[in-house]
Amino acid sequence: MDTNKQARSLINVMVPQADTFGSIGVIRSLGKNGYNVYATSTKEDALGLCSNYSFKGEVSPQYDAPCYIDWLRNFVIKNDIKAIIPSEDLLLTIEPHFDEFAALLPISHDKKTVYDCFCKVDVFERFIQSNDQQLKKNIPYTAIISELHTPDWGEIATWPKPLYLKGDAFYSKDGRTAFVRRLTTIEAAKCEYNKQKEQYKKILIQGHFTGTKAAVNLFMKEGRLLAESMVYSPHENPYYGGLMSLRHTWWHEKMYQDAVNRVKHLGWVGPAMFEYKYDPKNDTFGFIELNARYWGFFNLEAIAGLDYPVIQLDDFLGIDTPKFTHRLEKNITVRNTFPADFGYMYSKLKSADFNTIEKLACIAEFFYLSCNPVITSDLLYPGDRKLYFINMYRFFKEQLHSCKKKLNF
Repeated sequence: MDTNKQARSLINVMVPQADTFGSIGVIRSLGKNGYNVYATSTKEDALGLCSNYSFKGEVSPQYDAPCYIDWLRNFVIKNDIKAIIPSEDLLLTIEPHFDEFAALLPISHDKKTVYDCFCKVDVFERFIQSNDQQLKKNIPYTAIISELHTPDWGEIATWPKPLYLKGDAFYSKDGRTAFVRRLTTIEAAKCEYNKQKEQYKKILIQGHFTGTKAAVNLFMKEGRLLAESMVYSPHENPYYGGLMSLRHTWWHEKMYQDAVNRVKHLGWVGPAMFEYKYDPKNDTFGFIELNARYWGFFNLEAIAGLDYPVIQLDDFLGIDTPKFTHRLEKNITVRNTFPADFGYMYSKLKSADFNTIEKLACIAEFFYLSCNPVITSDLLYPGDRKLYFINMYRFFKEQLHSCKKKLNF
């Protein structure tokens, strides 16, 4: 056993939200490299709880339960937890107690920076209000609506359609609920805004940016990049915009520099996924949102061997500080087959935007990709492949139940 791995074997790390694909990737990355991973989830059937790389799995109370903070305190003490990889739900829950748990979080310890970066509205507000003109470039038409800034519907009506209305949990009255709506007309946008405005202190509205989804994934520590990768996603679920269901490694230098400029401006410490739309015809791109946590498709980096969480915790715990920036240069294609890429196909089959030949081609492509040995699945991770089959079994069981219900069986 190498020295670093031996040191890691003495350290217990908590990974919450083990029901998400991103957290599963983190569990695998840390566990494979020697850390003792304590996976937690509010869901009893969370896939991450039964990962071979989870040292221990435990079902936690719901995040909005009054007892969650006490449970977390006891869990940290009982299991001698030295670090917590924060998820969005966990950060929302501990916000009133942030200073108590900050020493365990391998991210920025400045509370305002953390919660600004986890809030879609605040991120765009920081860019729009900046004196750096570069930060105002490469973003869709954007406005932030609040009691102090009423919407200019005349201007918004000129924006490219569809329009996107977004309410962030940080500005909701219950402090937990978020929403995203895709609206094809200005009338629909006005109606949705009128429905939501009493629930949210601020609402983000954006125009459409034509293109295919791509992402720049960075790990930043005090102005220094410790790890970086980029992916391009030809498939999303649904097909017109959503979860990246098929991704391959990629590089676009101008987009990369745009993301680096943004993360430096925000002062973020930790992993961050900058999501873009890329128009290959015009070689233009638009920044869509920031995920200041491990992204849903992180299994791509884990499978490729770029272990962001290991780099992050090794540095945070003083085990090893990287001497250079780790860049993912391996060519790899990874697919979230069920449910995401199935959902991509199904959304096209239901749509009137495609003719019969195009729909048949989509079905053929789905099965071709399933048989292509070059393409791997998010869940087919070495030493932990059982999660793929558990997930597939649950997916088909759910589909069968849904069919029976529709047919009144």
